[in-house]
Amino acid sequence: LDTFQSSPKIYESVVSDRLIGGVDWNKRVVDGQNIVDKKFCIRQLKRKNNQSSPKFQDMLEDTLYIPGCPNYKIFDMMFIKKQQDKKILYGIQVTRVKGGKRKVNHTTFKNWKKEIGIEGDTSIHFILCPHPFDADKAEIDFEGEGFKNISSYEVLK
Repeated sequence: LDTFQSSPKIYESVVSDRLIGGVDWNKRVVDGQNIVDKKFCIRQLKRKNNQSSPKFQDMLEDTLYIPGCPNYKIFDMMFIKKQQDKKILYGIQVTRVKGGKRKVNHTTFKNWKKEIGIEGDTSIHFILCPHPFDADKAEIDFEGEGFKNISSYEVLK
């Protein structure tokens, strides 16, 4: 029995608990063909459980939004950071997919943006949190057109 595969909510819970306490993890930044190793540092976030996806305009900075059941359409958890008075959404997708390849469908992404009220050129950082054994090779497969808000993505290691 692969306990990692059999307990998805436990893994998501561990990741969210660590984020709330603050983390200093390694990550890979994938920008087209360029891949750079960097640090992923988050200093304490507040927890906010929501049954449905929060509206982007109502999201507070330094608050980790965690869904009740089921998960949000695209991400397992989200938070906002401000940079030069502009809100940036960070979405974390925890994945247990063997091999670490996570598919993201354009239609699902478009519907999710509409649901939470993201318009225009709002910056979205897609963060993949794979099984630790797949961290060095994990990747996101953006299926279809319409991912202009995402120029790169990050993989936690």
